[in-house]
Amino acid sequence: EVYEILRRYQKGEREIKSLLRSSAEEVIGGFMQTLRRIGVEHDEYDWESDMVWSGLVEKVALMLKPYVSVDDGAMYLDMNKAREKGVKVPENLPDRFYLSRSDGTWLYTMTDIAYSYKKLVEIGVDRCYNVIGAEQTMEQQQVKVGVALLGLDPDRIVHLGYELVSLAEGEMSGRRGIYITVDEVLDETAKRASKLVAGRDVGEDVSEKVTVGAFRYAMLSIDPKKKLQFSWNRVLNLEENSGPFIQYSYTRAASILRKAGYIPEEYDTSLLSSRLEEDLVLLMARIPKVLRDSVNLLRPDLIVQHANEMAKKFNKFYEEIPVISSEKNIRDARLKLVEAFKESLGSLMDIAGIPRMERM
Repeated sequence: EVYEILRRYQKGEREIKSLLRSSAEEVIGGFMQTLRRIGVEHDEYDWESDMVWSGLVEKVALMLKPYVSVDDGAMYLDMNKAREKGVKVPENLPDRFYLSRSDGTWLYTMTDIAYSYKKLVEIGVDRCYNVIGAEQTMEQQQVKVGVALLGLDPDRIVHLGYELVSLAEGEMSGRRGIYITVDEVLDETAKRASKLVAGRDVGEDVSEKVTVGAFRYAMLSIDPKKKLQFSWNRVLNLEENSGPFIQYSYTRAASILRKAGYIPEEYDTSLLSSRLEEDLVLLMARIPKVLRDSVNLLRPDLIVQHANEMAKKFNKFYEEIPVISSEKNIRDARLKLVEAFKESLGSLMDIAGIPRMERM
């Protein structure tokens, strides 16, 4: 019955289209509401069904026809034909890559190839990063074979894979009711963040910014290729190796500049002679390399890890090196260093989506 509904939906029957599209829109609306809480926005959403109804999937399927075989009505890409064409096919791939079911409905594998064609040809992107779970690694390799058979450069498709979040009790499972939602994590984090800033004159939105910072850091701080085991203590750690720890360092720098009341226009950097000051300068100087490595290695965790190292170093500087009470020339040099640190750390926070705050 489910497959029959899907067949009628792909065929474009009005009643089924209205029912399924409206249901999907409600689900996506919920996703968007949650994502907005953590500062994630999408420019637009593409509907897989629109590509089917517009004829794009059929068009791409016809382009692949020379390399397609049929088994009991189901179409599949023949990897041996792809090899004969001269396409590089990874050794781990099975010889058959199914594109449709025997009833003629398209599998997501076929629509993924059609979507790649749309992005590379119709939209005209130079490089497309597919942010898809690591369990889809083989399917993404198969899609790249399909892209190559369309006469396109498969290296323009980059799979930014990521492992899933697991619980201490094991893998999450919606069917077994073993899961924690993002909204639950955000709500609990917000409660604890509110206690952290209770009684401080910092503004109403600070606890929400601390919540977003805590969550985003926890999700970004692990190599995407490694599984992230969910832990309340990890997500809600508001003291060290966390988003709030970085935010606190930022507000400390802002506090120094606010108390000083000015930013010097002239300063002598040769007066920054302590090891802590030199270390801070070196950490800031490394930011361009960290960003390049993050992009080239598909490792967003490198950005927040570096921000954490900068925060740790600055906190030590804050505790051990006087700024405002220093002699004028030294104070000016250190104020400029603090300003540079604040803006450098802030740029990494912006990239990672960790909100900046002037007070905390």
